Amino acid sequence: MWNFFKNLSKLFGCLILLVFAFLLPAKKTFAAVLFIQSTLPNASTVAPGQSFSTNWFLDTQGENLNALSLKIKFPNAFLQSVGISSARSLITFWVQQPTVSNSGEIALAGGVPNGFNGSQIPIFTASFKVKNSQSIAGGQALSFALDPGSEVLKNDGLGSVAALSLQNFVLDVVGSSGQNYSDIISSPTNPDQNIWYRNHEVLINFQTAPGQQYSYSFSSNINAVPDNQPAKLIGSLDYKNIPDGLYYFKLDASDHGGPWQNIGLFLVRIDSAPPEPFTPTIQSDPIIFGGRKFLNFSASDKISGIEKYSVKLGMFGNLKDAAAPMLLSRPLIGDSISVFATDQAGNVRVEKVAYPGFITTKVFYVGILALVLLLVYIFELILRRRKLRR
Repeated sequence: MWNFFKNLSKLFGCLILLVFAFLLPAKKTFAAVLFIQSTLPNASTVAPGQSFSTNWFLDTQGENLNALSLKIKFPNAFLQSVGISSARSLITFWVQQPTVSNSGEIALAGGVPNGFNGSQIPIFTASFKVKNSQSIAGGQALSFALDPGSEVLKNDGLGSVAALSLQNFVLDVVGSSGQNYSDIISSPTNPDQNIWYRNHEVLINFQTAPGQQYSYSFSSNINAVPDNQPAKLIGSLDYKNIPDGLYYFKLDASDHGGPWQNIGLFLVRIDSAPPEPFTPTIQSDPIIFGGRKFLNFSASDKISGIEKYSVKLGMFGNLKDAAAPMLLSRPLIGDSISVFATDQAGNVRVEKVAYPGFITTKVFYVGILALVLLLVYIFELILRRRKLRR
């Protein structure tokens, strides 16, 4: 009888465990999440003509990742791209720097060799202006979408694909299409918000209206906002000794003491530093160019990013735009190949790799010297003959 009750208690215990197993929620498996933070005072509303920036982050949800490839759609019928930057990105190796197409797509691909993990990994910054069009009316909703081909890869040595989603981010258009916010701000030193400049003094002008008070901020911090205290200097501002980076000038206005309202955003891009040092290499591989020698190179630029590469073969080769890997041909004269890395501000870094041409530099200069001596000898010989004739 005792054994019967003993076995019954064990069975009851198992039943209790089974009940808890069914009642307790299953452990969730999280996917990496791409999310957006904007510079808008009200993160979900914009007006026609208004400019704003978006900071894009990745939450790895505890997963260790090492690469990503993203394509993001935005409504280009209503939003105009003002600029895009990877200056503060955690991504260190770019296969494709962030770019914006006319079709309304942001594309980028890159990674971090040792992997990354965190809840707020900075990826890129994109700035937009709401078009001042009659087709945009109050109540219009603008949103971003992640292309199904986008993916992130795990840092597991296998390149396994991790799940990826985009956190919902919707902008509601308010006001009438007659409003025009961002056009009141301009800069004679940095006129184009899409272009990187090398100057360290920035002039900002904005149009003022009677009865309005203004408050503004100028910062490399995308989240910095005006303090909404009436500024004494208005209309024309001069910022000097500005370090390299991406800066946001934000302007708020109060009409006759009314509530403060964001009326403009202007981006300033400064980069005076050349790309980082890099080492071009000459390689060969049976599966690349049939085993023939090729030139390989890759540079990085922490501020504006690499715009292009150019290569010069030998001493007198023409400077030509190039991409790695580049099939090599021997230069006629010289001992090296020069690789020029140019960033988006026009700063250049030049690195060389040894690669002797058909005529080495030493042989070339010896030949030049021999030719000069020969010409001198001929000239002296001519002079002597003329003297003898006299």
